[in-house]
Amino acid sequence: MTQEHKALQQRILSILRGKLDAAYQNFLKFSQRSMTDMVKRLKFVRLKDTLEETIRELESWQRLYEPSWFHLIKLAPPAVDVTLNNVVKTGPPAAAEFGLAARKFRRAFKEPSAASQGVFIREEELVGYNKEAILSCTAMVASRLGDSRRLIIDTAANGAVQSKDAREFARRLRDSDPLTFGLFSCKGVVRQANTSVTAFLFRIPDGYTSIRSIRQLLLSGRTHDSLSDRLEMGKRLVNAVYYVHLYGFVHKNIRPETILSLSETEEGVIPSTACLVGFQVIRNADGKTYPLANMNWETNLYRHPLRQGNNADYYVMQHDIYSLGVCLLEIGLWESFIAYNPDGTAQPSTALGLAEDQLQLKSPNLIKEHLVTLSRSKMLRVKMGTKYSKVVETCLTCLDEGNLDFGDEREFQDNDGVTVGVRAFSGLVSFYHVYFWKPFSGVYELWIYMVCAVWFFDRLVRVLRVSKNGVRRASVIELSDEIVRLDIPAVRWLSTPGYHAYIYFPTLQPLRPWQNHPFSITNTALLQKVSTSDRASSHSSDVEMSQKIPQVAISQSVTGTDSISLYIKKHKGTTSLLRKHSNLPVLLEGPYRGNITSDVLKCDRVLLIAGGIGITGILSWTRAHVNVNLAWSLKESSMPLLQDLEPALSKIADKIISVGQRLDLRALLEHEVEAGWKRIGVVVCGPPGLCDVTRSVVVSVGRASKVVFELEVDAFSW
Repeated sequence: MTQEHKALQQRILSILRGKLDAAYQNFLKFSQRSMTDMVKRLKFVRLKDTLEETIRELESWQRLYEPSWFHLIKLAPPAVDVTLNNVVKTGPPAAAEFGLAARKFRRAFKEPSAASQGVFIREEELVGYNKEAILSCTAMVASRLGDSRRLIIDTAANGAVQSKDAREFARRLRDSDPLTFGLFSCKGVVRQANTSVTAFLFRIPDGYTSIRSIRQLLLSGRTHDSLSDRLEMGKRLVNAVYYVHLYGFVHKNIRPETILSLSETEEGVIPSTACLVGFQVIRNADGKTYPLANMNWETNLYRHPLRQGNNADYYVMQHDIYSLGVCLLEIGLWESFIAYNPDGTAQPSTALGLAEDQLQLKSPNLIKEHLVTLSRSKMLRVKMGTKYSKVVETCLTCLDEGNLDFGDEREFQDNDGVTVGVRAFSGLVSFYHVYFWKPFSGVYELWIYMVCAVWFFDRLVRVLRVSKNGVRRASVIELSDEIVRLDIPAVRWLSTPGYHAYIYFPTLQPLRPWQNHPFSITNTALLQKVSTSDRASSHSSDVEMSQKIPQVAISQSVTGTDSISLYIKKHKGTTSLLRKHSNLPVLLEGPYRGNITSDVLKCDRVLLIAGGIGITGILSWTRAHVNVNLAWSLKESSMPLLQDLEPALSKIADKIISVGQRLDLRALLEHEVEAGWKRIGVVVCGPPGLCDVTRSVVVSVGRASKVVFELEVDAFSW
């Protein structure tokens, strides 16, 4: 297990230890008292209540442990299959039941055998079923006369779900328990003849006669008086999303219309269950999932702003987390954000607080900001508590810079959902622990205090570092629409490889002055202009560099050498606010040294590979070794960056600069091997894809030759 897994397990086990200690102390009180017969009777009544309370506490802990247990079962080595088989055959009934569930769960991730049952069902098998619509839901309930077993038909039209994804998803959900996973057991998949319509068939558990969507419940006007039931519904919804990701898929359509609640009767209290349907656009988590165009506002309400517009991002698991946050907000307020006119058209509800003709409704970012404001509102805190509102806010800001619960979105593109599972479930543990584990003893809170102490100490040290450097005045030079250069005078830092600094822009976002960004450090002295004769002496192997570089007008000059320069590529956060400025206040924290190894500098030859703005992390390496070869690929839109760095690049003897096309990394490495070098260092800085390809090529070429390679990945992402 990783350290993150181990910490999570320790946290869960500490809760169990606390429950068992509390139960033991209660039993000890009864055994140590000498009492009369009358008091003994009362004692045993109280003892019975204590036993029942202990059982309830342990059952609640078991529900808390189950998701983490299934996560570990998925990651366990093949040897665990033998243990599970033995538990099922010879273990006590309770253990055998868990062992059987674990064995079925692991089977879902194995390649099906040739003799295994297929998941596709003939359309004729649905003949004779009566189909009944579920209000405010695209799914239907199917029942057949004389058959107590009912099905849910969840239809995806227009080829929205790939055949491979449909088959794999149905196979993994074949043995799913909806009360454990929040996902119905899948009977199979039906493909309608001569069409691209696909329908998932899900089994409804026995005994549940009422199937209603959360949207239907929200629009019913019935109040949900039970706080614990609303919390349980929210917890089960989090659980369902967690298991979709654990199964290796993204849902892409989480909204109240695709969440079903089950109850045994039509009357009575509003149920607290939550099961996901609406798998019309389900995709494998590691597949590229493109946005759907021409969405209306009521659909976009549940879609992250990065998934809207012409340049929408690929779908990752965090986009599901954002949709989950909107749904949790509605459940917490117990108000629908969408209302319907008599003619069936949708309009914003009073709970949402946006009129249809307002600018917010047409702006994805403004809608998101409004939802985050609602999550922080007193209304939600009064109804659900501070912890619940923080959970909702965390989900809604899961793709924001600086979100500590959901970090880099690339971490959510793992094949088995490990990172998402641990982080999402860690939040679920806190959520469950605060609300359902009542007997706080004054001891376990110390763990929280210790964590806070470490966090505050870290912040204090960082504040002291910032104070040491003081407030600096930076010049901002716009090289292009997407790249700026930040010159900070009177800063003398070592020009050694692997150093970076955190920069604060307090005046750009006054309400969030603590936000900071890491950037590679470039000494301004590297950018000094050189004479024409020096430039003409550049090495003859500069094939791409010898091509005519378009001259881009940049009205600036580098003055002074006692300063540092930072090249910044604008993104959608604070950096997008950077404009031409001659006196921008900034705060510096650093410099910090990365975990680089000195073995690279001991090599005979060092190959420096950069992609795009990653050149900023490579420049300092060009002066750290006497024998380097620089290979840099960049887009045509980054030509102004190339021109600005020309003085620094002209001092490098061996270099290849490729504009508008990728580097042939294998050819580069094989050329260095053929040159006869015995020990070659490779340093790469650039996008994640470039770093991954470089790792692969270095391993491949290294195995095929006797040359020793030292690889250093100095990525600029964080």
